[in-house]
Amino acid sequence: MVQYYVPPESLLRWGPYIPVAVAGVGGMALLDIGAYASAIDINLALELQLPVLGTHETTGATGIGEFPQFDAILEIPLLEITVSPPLRG
Repeated sequence: MVQYYVPPESLLRWGPYIPVAVAGVGGMALLDIGAYASAIDINLALELQLPVLGTHETTGATGIGEFPQFDAILEIPLLEITVSPPLRG
């Protein structure tokens, strides 16, 4: 589990979206401080041709589902954090 502190002034400036890089490709990501794992949109992962590491089971409001996990590093420069694989789809 990755834990970090984001100063309120940073969130006011950036909002809930912050700059990130996935497998070296830059973009913007939604910062969800209530999430227990780092996730990536499945379509984006396929577009980036990220290797699949297996699957994981997730329970949500619509029920239980089996989703892929991807082999990619998530970099969050604003927080000076690098998240190791897997990224959940």
